[in-house]
Amino acid sequence: MSAVARHLGVKHSTLYRYFPQKEALLAAAADHVVASMEWPPPYASWRPYLRALVRTTFRMFDEHPGLALHVAALRGGLVEYARQGARATAVLVELGMDPESAVLAQDLVNEQVLLYFLAGQQEGRPATGAEETAQLRRRMLEDVRGEAPGPVADAFERVIGGRPEDWLNRKIEVILDGIAGSFPLTGNRPQV
Repeated sequence: MSAVARHLGVKHSTLYRYFPQKEALLAAAADHVVASMEWPPPYASWRPYLRALVRTTFRMFDEHPGLALHVAALRGGLVEYARQGARATAVLVELGMDPESAVLAQDLVNEQVLLYFLAGQQEGRPATGAEETAQLRRRMLEDVRGEAPGPVADAFERVIGGRPEDWLNRKIEVILDGIAGSFPLTGNRPQV
């Protein structure tokens, strides 16, 4: 708190008047970032909407190193993050998902993006962005090469060796396929 107060040019006692704990300041900063993002408008169907939501969330965490770590740690105090999740869920319901499936779908894709950035931490220090996270994961390839048969090791190389966004997008497509397969075959099936 003292370092933040110095950076802002105020006394740390002034900062404590508005933010009684460090967590409250972190939550306010995270909420400011979430509120400042340009979130996708509703689409004609749920699948492209979730893809756009993933791209926006990825960009947010990539542009704000360390934010994923704070979001994971402060789950309960992030008002704007919760609002964005509720808005996304409401859009999915409007697109034909039942409310529980909509909650699970938006939560699942957002958690995948969050986990991507959390995986880039080293010794409690967040990665500086998507590429650093990818570099850390690519180092794991050495272990895979010695353990996996040739075609499996080659698949790891192709997936992990590519651009971080492509890698995450391929994972998301697998998840979206699973979401699409979980809807009943009769009734109000959401458009893919």
